[in-house]
Amino acid sequence: MGQEENYIAGPTWQFVDRDYAFSDDPSEWLSENLPSVINFNDLTGDILNADFYALEMGNVSSAQFANGLVEEVEARSSVALITDELDLTPGEEYSIEFRASDLYGFQGTLEFAPGLELIDLEYGQLQAEHVNLDLISEGLMSFSYEKVDGIDENSPLFSLRIRSSLQASLSDLLSITNRITKSEAYPLDGGLANLGIDFVQSNDVGIAFLLEQNMPNPFQDFTQIAFQLPVTAKATLVIEDAIGRVIMIREIDGNAGFNQVGIYSEELNGAKGVLTYRLTQGDNMASRRMISN
Repeated sequence: MGQEENYIAGPTWQFVDRDYAFSDDPSEWLSENLPSVINFNDLTGDILNADFYALEMGNVSSAQFANGLVEEVEARSSVALITDELDLTPGEEYSIEFRASDLYGFQGTLEFAPGLELIDLEYGQLQAEHVNLDLISEGLMSFSYEKVDGIDENSPLFSLRIRSSLQASLSDLLSITNRITKSEAYPLDGGLANLGIDFVQSNDVGIAFLLEQNMPNPFQDFTQIAFQLPVTAKATLVIEDAIGRVIMIREIDGNAGFNQVGIYSEELNGAKGVLTYRLTQGDNMASRRMISN
């Protein structure tokens, strides 16, 4: 969660003889003396079969490699933390509760846009050890949580007490990003998923119209945009640059429920920096910002 630069239970990296046979029980590794040295006596020539594995301790998602590069793992789906959509009035305080279902765990960074202030955090399933508030003055709160038998969908994850200085919708000012902790989720049915927020209208009947934050964001070559539609019908995705010029229009055969589209950087006509993407279906419209590097 951005709190520790080094793995607190021991060395950040371990180097192990590539031919070493690990136990099937990971808990036994802590008591094993892992072989980190290969000895050769009476060396008479080249040794070509000596090699090691480099293990980053505490790396759950296996996204970090020894050369310092981060592998972009393509998530096959998107899931969301759930909260109510609110129309915010300047100076008023609001309590918002987050829930989730069908997940073993999740992690990410909750980002508050300028104008939205966190007043208090009430813990639920998440406790203090699952949350990092070191950069809350910059509008950043990171979190990481898992439960072996699955997250309780009937119990709040956490609640926020917030205040806005702007007249705006909550979904315009609150998002999940990668700013401190890389955002991802672990569904009960396996695999790796993108993580966003589902802002639910309290008077919604059936499926809500929802546009999620693109993932990854920022991006270089490719990003995915997930969205939810109330009916099966065509939808239009428009992307504009920082000065409002339209750089891409895509007509989408949308399905009722979850949808996802991929965007390649070459489709953006060389546009870089902060871009706006807008999704429209009938009378429904939503927009968000993304960053192309």
